[in-house]
Amino acid sequence: MLVIFDFDGTIGDTLPTLVDIINKLAPVYHFPKITNINRDSLRGKTSSELLTWFGIGKLRLWLLCRRVRKEHMARIYEAKPFKGLPVALRALQKKHSLALLTSNSCQNVRTFLKKHSLTLFNPLIANANIFGKYRQLLYVCRKAGVTPDQAVYVGDETTDLESAKKAGLHSIAVTWGLNSEKALQQAEPEFLARTPADILAAVRALEKWTIKISESSNTIQNCNK
Repeated sequence: MLVIFDFDGTIGDTLPTLVDIINKLAPVYHFPKITNINRDSLRGKTSSELLTWFGIGKLRLWLLCRRVRKEHMARIYEAKPFKGLPVALRALQKKHSLALLTSNSCQNVRTFLKKHSLTLFNPLIANANIFGKYRQLLYVCRKAGVTPDQAVYVGDETTDLESAKKAGLHSIAVTWGLNSEKALQQAEPEFLARTPADILAAVRALEKWTIKISESSNTIQNCNK
């Protein structure tokens, strides 16, 4: 099983820093700031709804993301892995291949992973289009030599789940990132992880399911010889 992880809000607790950067850029890009009053309600919105709330289109989003990645470079040292994630990742690596697909920059992510001794991912694909991740997911699968049904994408946003579904991958939603549990459930992930240990349990369940399907396929092929 190939387990592909998102980075921001899934592995790295980068959201507080990213919110601070976005708020500082708000006057430049002319959108409202994120506050303690509206933060919880924003977590319940999909990525498309967030764009509407901010009042920016996809072109301005691309420009904003590029600026945020640059600003984040100087502050990536502030982020830490979510509690329990390093242990879960190392446990997964013992039996599965790990990959990473993120809209953050390669330099930011590699700096973080090296600092926290988490250089466990191959391939590591960065600068992904937030609304086009399904293409990159298929690319990661091809690069790893697996079919989409042999891979699972772990993410914290509704767009992560939508991309996984569109690409034919399995999906695990984590509840400690950008989107709220309610918003994630509406996107219909195959599994919902409230703790890092839940990711391990979900991957084990998927592995058993994949083995059963594989054995069934082999039986059919043998019967047709």
